[in-house]
Amino acid sequence: PLSVTIASGRPSPLMSRAPTTTHYFWGFTRNFKRGDGGMSDALRKNIEAALAEDIEASEAIEHMLAFNQAPEEINCVADAVGAKGRRIIQRMIDAENP
Repeated sequence: PLSVTIASGRPSPLMSRAPTTTHYFWGFTRNFKRGDGGMSDALRKNIEAALAEDIEASEAIEHMLAFNQAPEEINCVADAVGAKGRRIIQRMIDAENP
């Protein structure tokens, strides 16, 4: 199974540790209700709920990859920057490994 470590307050978003292990770091700042612990808890719960969805999706993808069933990449307008970045990185990898 996929192992994901979530640590709040760190600056780095995702870091692969091993083929099936990823550290997922996140941070959040705000300039409103800074002294309100209830607001902090509510924001943390919402962010952690979103991260839980990411973990669920990552585990499903990892399961498919374990059986050589890589999902076809589907891109929408919101994915354009990430998709372009992946293509650039792939070209760099291909150039290093002709």
